This record gives sequence, structure tokens and C-alpha cells, in this order.
Amino acid sequence: MNIFKNKNKYESVCIVSKFLSPLATALFYISIITILLLVIISAIVFFVNVDVEKMLLPPFMKQVAVKEGVASFSIDLGVGFKIITPKENVSLNDIKAVIYAFILFLITSLAMLAPVFRFLSRLFKNVAEKNLFSEENAKVINFVGLIVILGNIVIGLVSQFYIYTLTSTFLTPESGQISISFGFDWNSLIIGGFIILLGSIYGCACETYRKKFSETTAVAEKKNL
Repeated sequence: MNIFKNKNKYESVCIVSKFLSPLATALFYISIITILLLVIISAIVFFVNVDVEKMLLPPFMKQVAVKEGVASFSIDLGVGFKIITPKENVSLNDIKAVIYAFILFLITSLAMLAPVFRFLSRLFKNVAEKNLFSEENAKVINFVGLIVILGNIVIGLVSQFYIYTLTSTFLTPESGQISISFGFDWNSLIIGGFIILLGSIYGCACETYRKKFSETTAVAEKKNL
């Protein structure tokens, strides 16, 4: 059986990359615009002065209503955990504080994704143009791996600060002392390092191809002389 009978099966990757390149570029600009909008929203929130019951709540926070009105607030911490706190314990500044923490988390996440989309757009463009052995592709992959490592470290710290803000704001003193404990996400280091390793191998392959191509060209030119 000839294992190379489908030698053109990867041709579809070049075709798909023609569509993925502008899509990644669009996602890059969407990320930048969203960051600017979040900054504007945070400025608007600063000047808001309404009753707690009328305040527009973030997605993770809900009012628990009864016939007499709002009895308490439900705050979703993620991974299945919620905090239920009486309305009397929640002030407008408390809600603003968690909104700011949530906006900071979103901005940090988008700030990591934006350059990833930008680099992927360049990679897809090179693949679409069949510049598969361009050493720029290896550099792009290495940059993506580096962003994954650094970005996840920063996002992890911001995420922990965000959870701490929620718990320290809405848990009652009777719940015990609350402290923040920053940890390190080894998964991001492993994944990012693996991406960088792949990029380095790809770069080595591109460099080897370039040298062999140069040698072949030089030999052909000598024969023609």
C-alpha cells in the first residue's frame, strides 16, 4: 500500500488558512476595541450613583427577590460555589468594587489573546501563501508559546485577586478570616514550553531546508557554467 497516495491531503490546510488569517485579524481588532470599551465602562461606573437594588449587576451576581423586594444577593464564584449575602450587607461601593475586579480580569484576558490572534494571523497568511518553510513561522509559534506562559501567569494572579475581592467583600466576618494566597499555574508553563519547543523544531527544519535549498541552487548554477 502506498502511504503517499494522499500526498495532497494537506492542501486543504492552505485553503482553510486563507479564511483563518482575516478571521484572526478581525479577532485581534475586536479584542482591542473591547478593551477600550471596558475602560470606558469602568469610567461610567465610577460616576453611577443609584440605589443598590437599581444598580446594573455583573453577570456573576444576581438578586434574590421576595414579595417585599430584594432579600439578598447571590454571587457566583465559579466551579460550583456561590455566596448568598443579605441585602443589608451590600453597598453600592461593594458592587462597584467587584465590577472593577471583573473588568480587570476581562482586560487582562483580552490583552493576552490580542497578540496571540495577531501572530496567528501572520502564521495563517504564510501558510495560505505556501511559505511553509519561512523561519518567521517558527518565530511566531515561539512568541505564542511565550505569551501563553506569561499571560497565564498574569491572568492567574488577576483571577485570584478577583476571587479574593468577591469573598472579602461579600462574606460576613463570622465566616472567619479571609486572606489571599497566590499560586503558580504549572500547566501554563508546560503548555507554553511545549509550544516553544515545537516552534524551535519547526525553526530548525526551516533553517535546514533553507541551507539545502541554497546548496542545491549553488550546485545547479555551477553545472550551468
